[in-house]
Amino acid sequence: MGYSRFRRYWQAAFVRDHEAHHGLLEPYAEATEALHQGSFNSRCLQRAERLSAQLGWQQLEQQWHWQRRLLLLGFIILVIVAGSGLTNGLLALTSPISLLHAWFSLVGINLLMLLLWLVAMLRAAPLPGVGGFAIGLSQRWRLFRRTRAMTTAWLQVMQQQRLLSPALSAMSHGFWLALLGTAWLLLLLRLSAQSYSFTWETTILSAQQLQQTALWLGYLPQLMGFDPPPLQALLEQHSAVAQQQAGRWLLAVLWCYGMAPRALLLVIALLTLASRYRQLSLNDNDPAYAAMQRCWQQLASANARIVDADAGQSVAIPAAAAVHGQGRLVLSLDHEPATALPAWAADLTYLGVIATGSDKRRVLEQLGQQAAAVVVVRIDVMLSPDRGSIEFLRAVQPLTQRLLLVNSQPEQQHDFNARIVLWQQALQRLGVEFIAPTDMIHQLAAGASS
Repeated sequence: MGYSRFRRYWQAAFVRDHEAHHGLLEPYAEATEALHQGSFNSRCLQRAERLSAQLGWQQLEQQWHWQRRLLLLGFIILVIVAGSGLTNGLLALTSPISLLHAWFSLVGINLLMLLLWLVAMLRAAPLPGVGGFAIGLSQRWRLFRRTRAMTTAWLQVMQQQRLLSPALSAMSHGFWLALLGTAWLLLLLRLSAQSYSFTWETTILSAQQLQQTALWLGYLPQLMGFDPPPLQALLEQHSAVAQQQAGRWLLAVLWCYGMAPRALLLVIALLTLASRYRQLSLNDNDPAYAAMQRCWQQLASANARIVDADAGQSVAIPAAAAVHGQGRLVLSLDHEPATALPAWAADLTYLGVIATGSDKRRVLEQLGQQAAAVVVVRIDVMLSPDRGSIEFLRAVQPLTQRLLLVNSQPEQQHDFNARIVLWQQALQRLGVEFIAPTDMIHQLAAGASS
């Protein structure tokens, strides 16, 4: 599936939120050759896209889009019903229809809602308008609970990139423009196919005041050449010209006071949205990315290499050990065959079997906060020295004063020597060697005395 620019930032926010609650998904999420390439922004986006493909989050995103289309269909039905109801409610009045009543019926509610939207924007109200109602509905509707995390991540990206306000404005103005456009079209069809009578009616205004009110209410249509029908002409019920002028004036009123302001505000919102969309970027100072930043820095320092090295044998380049460390730790990497630890580990703090990515992240975070004096790693040499295990040991090495590796399997096993050679070759650049279990007591005693 191709990714648009915004969707990549959206996936990055989704990954960030997930890791904020569950820890880093991949402590070694970058290939070693890419640690020094690209900006923080591009590396985060590539990592999020890769994790999305690996963990199947694209299916959840597709479900989110399906629910969004379901909401859109619901709003389309609402627009058609409301637009037709607005027109039918007006033309169903007893003939002749008051033009004052028609004016307020067609554009009064729209102008009131436009005023409320303006007040909400000035007061920075959370999620105002029709767009805010749609988002709130999607968060509370039981059908959408599975994709609530996707909606939360979407909202965070929109807020952080200053896209939410113009997006909600575009949703609100688009909704009202569609509603009023439906009413205008139905009004045009009804007035074209049927005959209706209009008049100026009032109870408390004089004829002169009524005419002045008509001129004031029809100011914008008058600029477009649609003058309000004269008072006396409409009192003559058989004046077909005046009735035609009244119908056209109502269509102009609905356009000038209803559709035109919404269309103008919709264009402004879309232009603002497009301008801010081009400025999308990730904040590398975001605390949510701190753990990933530390991991990349550790990997970058641990994977330092000689660029112009010759073609001879590799030279061991051990990482600098920690200067100060407290405590002595022991852990089993990936596997623990024994039911009980050996006697030499009685005085060491046992961290358990470190097999999953979250386990490794926990150990690295613990050592990052306080380096250890000694870290003993029990390794089953019958398992292959995979890249993840080597990188983990490489990351642990600068976080302790002494890193000791010991085999957790009995040496009498078949193919033991061949397996130990594989591990020694994989660890030669670390400058770390295996220590026989029988020598561990002396090694720990030497570390304590030093």
